[in-house]
Parts: sequence; C-alpha cells; structure tokens
Amino acid sequence: MRWPVACSVRNHPGSKAHNKPLYFLPDADGSGNRTVICPDGWAAANGDPTALNGGTDRLNCDEFAFNSTYNSGGMPSLAGGLNPVSSGDACVQTLASKQGGTVHLFNIDGLAPTWQEVCGRSAISGSDNSGSMAAFPAFNVNQRLLDRDPYWLNTNMSAACPIDSTTVKCTMTANNQ
Repeated sequence: MRWPVACSVRNHPGSKAHNKPLYFLPDADGSGNRTVICPDGWAAANGDPTALNGGTDRLNCDEFAFNSTYNSGGMPSLAGGLNPVSSGDACVQTLASKQGGTVHLFNIDGLAPTWQEVCGRSAISGSDNSGSMAAFPAFNVNQRLLDRDPYWLNTNMSAACPIDSTTVKCTMTANNQ
C-alpha cells in the first residue's frame, strides 16, 4: 500500500524524488489519526480473507501516510496536519487478495481512485501490516527523531508506476545497497 500511494497520489508523502518528506509525530499522538482513517471494523467489512497468513491472522487497516506523521490524512490542520481529510473515505481505498499464491492490491468495488487523494488505506493481513513496520520504533530511537523532524520513506525499491484514471500497475525493482 505504501509504495503505490507514495508514488501516485498528488502529494507524494515521503518521496525524496519529489522533496516531500514525512514529518515525525511522537507515538502518543498518532492514535487519533488512525481512528479517522481506519475506524474499527473497516478492514473486516472491506477485506478479503484470502490475504490472511494462517488461522490467527486478522484483517487490518494499513494507512498511509503513517498515523505517526503530520502527513497523515487523519491529522487536523489545526493540529498541524498537512493533508487533512474528514474520513478515510477520502483516501485511495484498496484491499489485498491472494491469487495464485501471490497477494495483489485491488480497488474496493465502486471506489476507483482519482489519484487526487492525499492518503490511502488498505484492508490487508494484520501480520503483514505489523511486520512491515516492526523496525520503525528502533529507527525512531536510532535517528533520535523529535516532534516534526523530517524523514524519507526508503523501501529499498524503485518502481515505474504509470497511472491512468482508475489503476496503478507498478513494476518493482530491488535496489542494491
């Protein structure tokens, strides 16, 4: 979810190529942002269980820009939010679905993106969502991030993401470091 949104929405959150850093919001302050973008029950109502990794995994809402940033769509402008929306309904909305052993992101029926959105949310595997961000708390500490510090999203991937009015299809390439 993160890479297609960062590449394709008009504000390119976290993109060094577009000079659009993410701005750190301390952990204690991000839960309200998540509630705006990912209300309780949204992932279960919109997700596909084929994307789950085993019997204990649950559908989860993955939001981007991260709730722990001032870039989050859930952060009100009066609190310093850079991309405020009234709800996650204003974001690019996708779901993960497994087909032929591979997980893909699809538009939720009837919710084709305009690519003018400033945020994204996706119903995905909870284990995938938590695993993808497992190293972030250590990054915060190691980099000594303080409130409003800028940082870049680096997935160690590059992508060619041509878009049309309703779809994004990215060709991903791993960068060697």
